[in-house]
Amino acid sequence: NFRASSIVREINGGDSEFTFELARKFDDFDENVTIKFNNRIRVYLKDSYHPLGDMLIAYGYIVAYSPFLNGKNEGLSVTCLSAVSKLSNDFYRTGNSLDASDLGIELASKRADEMMQAMITHYRSTETNLMISDDFTNVEQTTDGAGTPTTFTTRFFNMKHLDAIREAAKFLPKNKTDGHWQYWRISTDGKLYVKTL
Repeated sequence: NFRASSIVREINGGDSEFTFELARKFDDFDENVTIKFNNRIRVYLKDSYHPLGDMLIAYGYIVAYSPFLNGKNEGLSVTCLSAVSKLSNDFYRTGNSLDASDLGIELASKRADEMMQAMITHYRSTETNLMISDDFTNVEQTTDGAGTPTTFTTRFFNMKHLDAIREAAKFLPKNKTDGHWQYWRISTDGKLYVKTL
């Protein structure tokens, strides 16, 4: 028996946290084995449209769990954060010291999509147990408001990876009338998307 909360998917962001309940004994729920902090959780949809149960609808890691007993109703409530939240764990920086030279990275003559890819590549170089993909096949070239690919130079100073991606996203075109409005997101399976709206 499985019951889950709703999952919000945001453009210019990613999937929200999600909570689900498991029908387990409140005092015997496999703690520190299947129910353990940072364990990965994948939730797949299985219905008449997806009979194989292979549509991924949630992917996250356990950050909280709480057993409950309410009369004869007992179980376990589990809360997970989605893949995008992993980009808030570490800084986008060149080194490990507190020197100013280590706290920032300058990207020169790059498009916004190239900058976002560089940030994810950097994140992946600092982690071993990854939830963010290096599959950039869903990343379109970013342009100016007239649809022309454009580059710029900027420095990302003392920012987490997700904050740096949001900063680069400020340079995405926002010209809806002429069809040049782009957005970004980290998908459920941890892939970067940069697309035209």
